Amino acid sequence: MKRFTAIFFNKSIGSKLSFYFSLVILIPIITISILGNLLYKNSITKQQNENIKQMVSQISNNIDFYMKDTENIINYLSKDPRILSFFDNTISSSVIKKDIEKGGLDEASKAISSFTTFHPEIAGIMIVKQDDTFISDVMGRISRDPLIKEKWYVEASKNPNTMHLFSKPVGRNINNVFQYSADDVVSMSKAIVDKKTGKCIGVILIDMKLDIIKSVIEHAKPAKNGFVYIVDNNGDIVYSPVNDIVYRIKNEWIYNSSDDILIKRIKENDYKIIHDNSTYTGWKTVEVFPRSEERRVGKECS
Repeated sequence: MKRFTAIFFNKSIGSKLSFYFSLVILIPIITISILGNLLYKNSITKQQNENIKQMVSQISNNIDFYMKDTENIINYLSKDPRILSFFDNTISSSVIKKDIEKGGLDEASKAISSFTTFHPEIAGIMIVKQDDTFISDVMGRISRDPLIKEKWYVEASKNPNTMHLFSKPVGRNINNVFQYSADDVVSMSKAIVDKKTGKCIGVILIDMKLDIIKSVIEHAKPAKNGFVYIVDNNGDIVYSPVNDIVYRIKNEWIYNSSDDILIKRIKENDYKIIHDNSTYTGWKTVEVFPRSEERRVGKECS
């Protein structure tokens, strides 16, 4: 260093001025290049985050659309005269009542079939009266245990004006001719209310296939090496593709954070987690992807 200093001071004034001018020119160029590159990468990252947030929000909105549509079906069925005839308990003669109930069952079954035929996302519909009798298109009772004591019925009857959602409805006394498992559907139940008394007279249960949620997610085309999953307001997973990362994501990361973009280290890799909350279902739509993919995009852009 001393040798370099000595050589420099022994140079002519012209050489020293040339060196100073070079520094004056190079320093701004280098500074602008570095800052510009950083700002550009930050801009790309910010834009990528916004795009993913919009995509996650759109997935959440699309899922809400199908859930609201299913609730509309329940509301329509609860007012359908053919369904209400199934709940008619005003007939005194047992012989006449039996004939009317048979006819009512036939008409109520037609009402149910009219929806399941044109809504392939519906796996089954069951309507249960307070006396534990029921009608359905493809769903049946496994044992003689009362359906009116099951969680989906009890919660709907206690809160008749509320739609109740049940992800992975295991342990029910219900089977289906299509033999799907609890992992394949999400259930919705809502009470039917007597207009005169305002009391619950029965409950409508609909099983909706998770295939519709899967198709919504796949259509959105999430990050190449990432994935999207849905978690309910109890922290239970509604839908997730098969992978070994999703079960390592702690619920408190998502539910205890005010930030909708998180960075967490999982299995020696950093992952970006972006989530959106549905005000209708209370579910969270979560996208997870490795930050290495984000950096790769930044390098390609630069």
